[in-house]
Amino acid sequence: MSLFSSVWLFGLQQNTENRTNLALADTGFLPSDQQVSSEFRIELFDGDRGTKVNVLENLTLNSGEWRQIGSILSQYAPGTQQGYARVSRIKGGSPFIIYAVINDGSAPGERTGDGAFISSLP
Repeated sequence: MSLFSSVWLFGLQQNTENRTNLALADTGFLPSDQQVSSEFRIELFDGDRGTKVNVLENLTLNSGEWRQIGSILSQYAPGTQQGYARVSRIKGGSPFIIYAVINDGSAPGERTGDGAFISSLP
């Protein structure tokens, strides 16, 4: 759970053997009269070049909501085989959780589908 406004995720992969899903959760840990939606921005970076390749804006979660973005590099940074992300909360006050899972298989149904958990860093 993060009390920071931005966190980093390292080790994202999209290649012939692996894909990465990224998940966001608004914990909803605020009194009911203070609960508002949270808005996030995800900046994606190419790990080989160290350059920003895309920015996802206006990702809104309601209080207590969880969302997963499957194969994030394939969808939003085509051609990036390994990278990292900075996720920033733009609006909202609840603590949030950001993590990624590297799945065995470049697409669902390929290889074992086993996943390795990546936690975020402040």
